[in-house]
Amino acid sequence: MSHQIRFSNGNGKHQHTIHKGESHQMGGEIFNAALLSFGLIFVGWALGALLLKIQGAEE
Repeated sequence: MSHQIRFSNGNGKHQHTIHKGESHQMGGEIFNAALLSFGLIFVGWALGALLLKIQGAEE
């Protein structure tokens, strides 16, 4: 079931079509961006800790 809202500029041609599911898709994109950012921060932290441990072991 698809709901559409159409805007017309008066001459009968439709300019924009907004689908109901777009807001849900945007929420998913924001969640994926947040998850990717958190994942990259965590990977960077883990690599930093590993490098510090390796350097500490060599001394």
